[in-house]
Amino acid sequence: MNSACPSCGAVYAVTSKDVGRKIKCKKCASALRVDDDGLVADDPAAAPPPVPAAVVGDDDAPPRRSRPAGRSAATGGGIDLLARVGGLPTFLFAVGTVLVLYFFFQSALSAASARRADGALDRVKLERDIEVRKLREGKDLDGMTPEARTDFEKDVAKKTKDINRKYERPLNEAVDDKEYADIAAKRSPLLDNFGLMVGFMVLAVGCLATVRADAPLVVRVVAGAILTGMMMAVFGKFSGCQLR
Repeated sequence: MNSACPSCGAVYAVTSKDVGRKIKCKKCASALRVDDDGLVADDPAAAPPPVPAAVVGDDDAPPRRSRPAGRSAATGGGIDLLARVGGLPTFLFAVGTVLVLYFFFQSALSAASARRADGALDRVKLERDIEVRKLREGKDLDGMTPEARTDFEKDVAKKTKDINRKYERPLNEAVDDKEYADIAAKRSPLLDNFGLMVGFMVLAVGCLATVRADAPLVVRVVAGAILTGMMMAVFGKFSGCQLR
C-alpha cells in the first residue's frame, strides 16, 4: 500500500483500515485520500483542499488596527478613563475644588485642635480639684476639737499631696499636648495658604477650560461665575477691600 504523498513524498502510516479516510499533507498541504492502493490525491472537484492557517497570506488576514506611535496601552486606557469622567476640564475642576475645600477647612481644624487640647488640660485640672474638694465635703470643722481639727488638716494635706502626685503625669501630658497643638496652629497657615493657592490655580484652569470647551451653555455660565467669584475673593483678601 502506498504510504507516501504523491506531491511531496512525505510518508504517513496508513493501513487498510484507513481506506476512505481523507487527510491533508502536513508538508505541502495537499488534499489526500486513502484508497485500496494507498494515498492518492483527492478529487479536486469534490471539495477544495483546506488551506492551513500557517500559509494564509497577509493579504487574506483581517486588517490590524495600528496604534499611534508613542501611545502605550496604559496611556490609551488613561485617556479613555479621562474621557468617561468628562474630559480634562472636569478633572481639573474636581481636583481644584477638592484642594480648595480641604485647605480652606484646615485652618479651622487646626484652631479647633488647639482649643480641644486646651479643654483637655482644663478637664484634668477639674478632676484633680474635685478629688481635693471631696476631702472636706461633709466635715463639720467647727464642731471638732482643736486636736481633732489639727489631725484632720494633717490628713487632708497628706491626701492632697497624694492626689497631686497622681495627677502630675496626666497634667504634664495635657500641657505638652496643648503646647504642640498651639505650635501646629501657628505653623498651619503657611501650608494651608500654599494649598489654597495651588487649589485656586487648578480650579481656575479647570474653569477656563470649561468655558472654552464645547460644553452646554449652563455649564459654561456656572464655570464663568465660579471663576469670577474666585478672582473677586482673592482680590478682596490681598487688597484689603471688602464688598458691602
